[in-house]
Amino acid sequence: MVYPLGNNSFNPDMPFGQNDKANVNNSYNNCIFDNLPDVRDEFDFEEMSRCYVGGGGGGTSVNDYRRKHKELQARPTAFVKSKLSSQTIALNQKQYSSSSAANVNEARRYLNKIVEVSSQSEYNKLSAANKKSTQMALISGIESTLYNGTKHTAALSDDWCALFVSAINRNLGIKGWSTFCDVRQFVDKAKSENRWHKMSSWPNPTAKAIKAQLPGMRAGDYIIFNGNKPNGQRRAHIGIIEFVDTKNGTVTIIEGNAKGAGGSSDKRDAVVRNVYSISELINAGYGGYINTKGIK
Repeated sequence: MVYPLGNNSFNPDMPFGQNDKANVNNSYNNCIFDNLPDVRDEFDFEEMSRCYVGGGGGGTSVNDYRRKHKELQARPTAFVKSKLSSQTIALNQKQYSSSSAANVNEARRYLNKIVEVSSQSEYNKLSAANKKSTQMALISGIESTLYNGTKHTAALSDDWCALFVSAINRNLGIKGWSTFCDVRQFVDKAKSENRWHKMSSWPNPTAKAIKAQLPGMRAGDYIIFNGNKPNGQRRAHIGIIEFVDTKNGTVTIIEGNAKGAGGSSDKRDAVVRNVYSISELINAGYGGYINTKGIK
């Protein structure tokens, strides 16, 4: 990143001094914060300018503000907060360092930001601000060709876990994986590119089979839960792997159209972070994962 201070020795973790005065305007701050969205909504620029010139803010550094920005981004709006449990909000809000996987970083932006509204009448009654907190703010406009050859455009009534992953890919410019509305489309695409890693013991997921696959999973890969699990209670589902802990046998994923921590205490499905133990993967109907390295 280039900092517009004319100071080649500038350290963003050091407070601004009197010699580092600069015009603090929207353009300047957008440069400081690189491509982080909605900076104008999160900060008081007058306060920032005082801090930048070593004034009343006590010499706050740019990275302090960047960290503060991430914290504020994870705070839910009142609308979202009314739909999610405190456990879900807390886990969604947990701050991690930047991931090596771009889709993980992009998916994190929507934690505590998106909840489901499936009724058109409810959606129509929402304020413009609250509509931005629904899944349609993320998946709107995605068009998919279905198996019968017809075109489908993302809608309120959709089960939108696959659309969530497509939307993240659309945001990142990954065109070949950004038009799917169905989990099967992701699996078929993965099979065609030799990316599909089916669990060996399917349709009876076992701890042994899952443990054997954990070392191969990487951040950014897609995890698949298959709708044909023995008790038949879950339809096919997809999420983005955030972490894999082979020692403790857990997989942390970010998923759309899902309940978060606290389970049924969430009033709505949402974009959430969940940590699955091996037993929970079995109960959820784990079916395999898709290697996403180099997708385009």
